[in-house]
Amino acid sequence: MDNIFGVLFGIIAISIPLLVIGSAVFLLLKLRSSSSVSISYRIVLRVYFYIVLTISIVIISLGGLATLINVGLGEAVDPQFSYGNVYRDHSYELERIANNDQIEQDSESVLSLDEKLDLEKKSNLINGISVTLIGFLILVAHLFGRRWVETADESHDSLRKVYLIAGLSIFAVASITSLASAIPEALRYVLLEVNQGEESPGMALSISLVSLPIWAYFLLNTIRTMRSSEER
Repeated sequence: MDNIFGVLFGIIAISIPLLVIGSAVFLLLKLRSSSSVSISYRIVLRVYFYIVLTISIVIISLGGLATLINVGLGEAVDPQFSYGNVYRDHSYELERIANNDQIEQDSESVLSLDEKLDLEKKSNLINGISVTLIGFLILVAHLFGRRWVETADESHDSLRKVYLIAGLSIFAVASITSLASAIPEALRYVLLEVNQGEESPGMALSISLVSLPIWAYFLLNTIRTMRSSEER
């Protein structure tokens, strides 16, 4: 299931443009029903804020926090649980050297497995912390910006609903896809005798742990917003 994450991020990459399309449709409908240019500029700004907020949440959760949780799982469980790719690459490298496919390769220059694992862990820590901080700064700045330009009535309008549905769809896909990968891989890792690096459920499980609470958040807020609109 190594390709599952390529499919996951491909679907997410499609979901975000859906938010753009939905916002554009809302904007066109709003422009037709309004003759005020100032209101139109405000709507465009709100669309921008919602798009960037969605992207920043995806970056923080699936790009930053999931990577950091994966590092933590590797420390708590076993390095192989999170870094199966390092074990596989190391095995392939040793096989090439043993088969004399790299005759000029200096064996002393080849990093040991422990060194490669340590390098991978430090690289993931740097990437996870950097991406999380960058995404958090973008999120906070645009969250305050949206609240500054948005009125109380607009917090329940169609644009807000498009944003909630987009977030709900993205994290529903992320949660379901990652769970479908994490659970079978984790069971095989625990119950079966597999070669080193053959099963590495850490990243799939990390994405699940991050995306499930956000999925629940968007679901609850979507239901709450819909009920509030019906009452109005």
